[in-house]
Amino acid sequence: MNEALPSLTALKVFASCARNRSFTRAADELGITPGAVTQHIRALELWAGTPLFRRTGRSVLLTTKAEAALPLLTEGFGQISQGAGLLRFEDEQAHVVNVVAPPTFAAKWLLTRLDGFRRDYPEFDVWVSVDAQGPRGGKAQSDVYIRYGLDAGDESIAEPLVHDEVVPVASPEFVERYGLGNGPTGLIAAPLLHYVSDKIDPSFPDWPAWFQAHGIASPLESTRGSRFDHPGLLIDQAVSGRGAALAKRILATPDIISGRLVQLFGDRTPVRSAYWISRPRGRTLRPPVQAFIDWIRTDVRTACPELH
Repeated sequence: MNEALPSLTALKVFASCARNRSFTRAADELGITPGAVTQHIRALELWAGTPLFRRTGRSVLLTTKAEAALPLLTEGFGQISQGAGLLRFEDEQAHVVNVVAPPTFAAKWLLTRLDGFRRDYPEFDVWVSVDAQGPRGGKAQSDVYIRYGLDAGDESIAEPLVHDEVVPVASPEFVERYGLGNGPTGLIAAPLLHYVSDKIDPSFPDWPAWFQAHGIASPLESTRGSRFDHPGLLIDQAVSGRGAALAKRILATPDIISGRLVQLFGDRTPVRSAYWISRPRGRTLRPPVQAFIDWIRTDVRTACPELH
């Protein structure tokens, strides 16, 4: 048997014949003549040193070796097609960086600050998709993933973007209404908003734990009030003046900077989780991807230097 591989055309003809169980239908599918199909199959059988089909009237049956090879060849042609598509995709969109981020991070942080990236890198575009799972659940052709968790997983090249902490926040009107400028005891009589989720970091404090950590007897009302399993909704309700909330610092920062929220008492509770930035292994680091990673590192550290 020759060491050189057979031609891709012959393998493609074989896969079509095997799938259709017919040389004639394969010729129609590939847009070539039945005679050309026969020539390619003969050449491939000569290379393999064994018949690949058994002719039975108008249909053909695969030999055992052909049956074994067909799934691998089908998968291989699929990967070739996908790879060729990526070459064209990257050529047409060489100026684009595809970013996958958790929904709340995208809405509360990334999209509110992308004007800075556009100003610094007007030659590049950012396409944003939302997915809470990061590399394990994100889009296959994405360049950068941002995810929240205790670790970054082991499926990508990753680094911590920003370590998180929890801060009590409320709207300026709420602060004035309940006299919160006088200290945390004002919260005893104030409506409280609660973040609850089965995916929450166990180090994330709830209101009873927060009161206890500050030496305040936890009032009965500390367990009452509206509950949200989405941190963005929690922050939005606090901005609307419906209660005080324990919020993720990085997500609340744009509203704190704008004056829509007040960080109460200068209080900060570190948690173990962090936002991680990662990119797929084995992929070339294109200029727009490197630019985005450099920009978001600087942006987060400039806005929240205390989180690093």
